[in-house]
Amino acid sequence: MRAWLVLALAACVALPCGARAQQAVDAPEIVVEGERAARDERERVFEDRPLETEVIREEAIREMPVTNAADLARHLTGLRTQSRVQGEEAVVSIEGLPPEYTRVLVNGQRYSGGVGGVDDLRDVPIHALERVEVKRGTQGIRQGGEGAGGVLEFTTRKPPARGVHGRVEAGAGADGKILAATATEFMAGPVGISLSAVHDQIRGFDPKGDAIFSVAGGPDSRRVGRDLYGTATWSPLETLALHSRLGWRREDENFVELDADGEENHPDPERRDFARWITTHGFDWSASPATRLRGDLTWYGGFTESEVGRVFEQDEGEWKLDLVGEHLLETGPLAHALSVGLDLRRPSLDLTGDELPAGVPPELGVSDVDERFRSGALFVEDEIALFERVSLLAGVRGELHSEFGFDLLPQVALLVRPHETLRVRLAWGRNRRLPTLEDLYQPAVPQLGGAYFLAGNPDLETESSVSWRAGLEWTPREWIAASVTGFWNEIDDAVRSIRERDLNVVTGFRDIELRPCPPRCGTIRQPIVVPAPLFRKHNLDALRTRGIEADLRVRPHPRVETRLAYTFLDTKVVDSNVDLDELPNAPRHVVDAAVAARMPRTETNVALVGRWRGPAIVEASGTGLLSFADEEQTSDTSLILDLRVTQTVRRGVELYVDFQNLLNESSVDSYAIRGFTFFVGLRAEFAWAGSARP
Repeated sequence: MRAWLVLALAACVALPCGARAQQAVDAPEIVVEGERAARDERERVFEDRPLETEVIREEAIREMPVTNAADLARHLTGLRTQSRVQGEEAVVSIEGLPPEYTRVLVNGQRYSGGVGGVDDLRDVPIHALERVEVKRGTQGIRQGGEGAGGVLEFTTRKPPARGVHGRVEAGAGADGKILAATATEFMAGPVGISLSAVHDQIRGFDPKGDAIFSVAGGPDSRRVGRDLYGTATWSPLETLALHSRLGWRREDENFVELDADGEENHPDPERRDFARWITTHGFDWSASPATRLRGDLTWYGGFTESEVGRVFEQDEGEWKLDLVGEHLLETGPLAHALSVGLDLRRPSLDLTGDELPAGVPPELGVSDVDERFRSGALFVEDEIALFERVSLLAGVRGELHSEFGFDLLPQVALLVRPHETLRVRLAWGRNRRLPTLEDLYQPAVPQLGGAYFLAGNPDLETESSVSWRAGLEWTPREWIAASVTGFWNEIDDAVRSIRERDLNVVTGFRDIELRPCPPRCGTIRQPIVVPAPLFRKHNLDALRTRGIEADLRVRPHPRVETRLAYTFLDTKVVDSNVDLDELPNAPRHVVDAAVAARMPRTETNVALVGRWRGPAIVEASGTGLLSFADEEQTSDTSLILDLRVTQTVRRGVELYVDFQNLLNESSVDSYAIRGFTFFVGLRAEFAWAGSARP
């Protein structure tokens, strides 16, 4: 209890300290978080900060063959998406680290996924985006262990100063894909309003080829997602801005199981429905030209009803309070951007399962769960302009958890600009990732349509990690940019799921008729034991990932842009209970390439992106679960090519056609993937009431 009081008291003292500090003079190399701008006229790959931050702007996203955030991440250097991990639709890992180490934010707040767990990129809309920031390397000071590998932050468009701006987009394609989206920004008196809505649906597919695992659930399966999101901002004072955000999402999924021969197991689909609410209320106050205070109170809630494999209901939620103070000041010849922040969290998990069939081991039941956590963190971060061409970012985060105690997590990053065309970055950080409520207390519940079951482990320890990065960015001309980065990550007590080899999972009943008749006839119900493996969370001894990322971007002509990138990844697993030396589904070599060209006269834009992946160890769960892999079995190489052709129909109206998986690749690593498909879309922008047209 005393430790909680110390955290709260420290925050109360630290947050206003910037307001009492001396007035800062101009510090051109340091800008308060959220107000950064380009320092020169060159089009750089990364922002000019110690931590590596790549920015993808709206114009670039519109020309890529993507309709959701998962497609976008799939084409970014060093990022790897998985179709499903632990029940999620599409998650992303950076530098080979588990997806739990990547935080996905929309306007600075979490948007999807399980509380404390991995974030679902398929839930993130991209139709109202202004920019996307990819922050590689440890972001643990502000985000905690959930951002220890990196952060993807999506920022939506802000309301115009006057009038109404809006967009509509709709299209249809193969496999029953239908997309409809709209976004509008306007001023309602003194309040700026942004609203967006998305409807996205698609059927499953028939898995082909030699993939170990299929995530489709059969061609008659279907997934429907509906998303509503709105923001409101009001400035009652010139120095004070108030904001509110509200989001609702619903996903309805029908699974039609396939047997080992690819045939449907039964005609009646099993359903999984998920509903999510998120609301945030906060303020942004410029207490002085050099001091800024921000605060947010967020509630996130998700409710799942599932009859896939097992019948259960899950209700999870989280209250989160964020307070951040930022202050610009000088101490002698040094200019500082000092940040002090506090975040408090209270996640909860309530799960109710069905009654177990007779004879089923109790440990396999979806028993009731009702658990809560309390956690708090205080961080201090200082970005210092040491010299004209040298910037240092240093900080420490203190975390206190109701179950796992207190820990201090330091982080340091350095940016050196030896020449106006050259940037050198060095970074080091220590983090810890706490087991989630599901990691600890989840009973055996089905994943991937009942293909396997996951269970928690209340004896888990916290994960601790250390990360190093060293990078070089060179921009000799406005039309060329090159970068190379080396990374090394070590995780002790990494939480992974390991198969319980001696347990079978009972998933239902069947009717059998007794013969001969007489003396006895009739029908009885009998449990069915299916080969659905059970995995339980365990701590590994150690997990290491290391590698190199290289990126070259060239604009040989104002109408042509090209990119070529290469990632080398080496992983190592150390644990006596796992017969693996490296992670499955983690190819050593990945090559990304892209070319975009705008044709003269017709102004047609053509964008082709591709990813080649080398062989990797395969595993049969589709999730990277270690004990279900075989080092003797590796996947073939794969090449995925996607194409988008965009044509302006009239001012503000564009028609585009996407061709996904042009080479009709059937699998990537262990996964069966959707073959060649197409999608035709139309989007339009409009402006009313005196606003300039797009």
